[in-house]
Amino acid sequence: MAVAGLVAAAAATGLILSDSIRSLTAGSATPPAPSAAHRSHVHPPPGVGHARVAVLNTWGGTGAAGDAAAELRGRGVRVTYVGDGTFTSRPTRVLYRSGFHRRAKALAKNLHLPPPAEYHKGLEPAIGNAQVIVLVGPGGLS
Repeated sequence: MAVAGLVAAAAATGLILSDSIRSLTAGSATPPAPSAAHRSHVHPPPGVGHARVAVLNTWGGTGAAGDAAAELRGRGVRVTYVGDGTFTSRPTRVLYRSGFHRRAKALAKNLHLPPPAEYHKGLEPAIGNAQVIVLVGPGGLS
């Protein structure tokens, strides 16, 4: 008999907690964001693979590198560094480390940018371990 009473009390408590949680979340305008494990996976553009990509703002527009990085991530590109480069008025372009020409070429083609160029010493401190570099100019990625 005592066990039956405990089960009934536990069931009632569960219902009360369940109703309380439901009432707290019923008024929320947006559902909670899914965890990383529940998000759908976006595959990178063909040929880009999992290349590490640095995005550098090279024209000085506020948030240009961050906006470009967000767009690239939305396309499945693995962005590993976002920051500022040397400011110029040159259009957006893609550079690559030796050995990553094919991946850079695939990314540039996907973004409708001119063919990439191999970069030579000087950017290492700014790009970390990136293999492909997107230098964001005045037009952004468009």
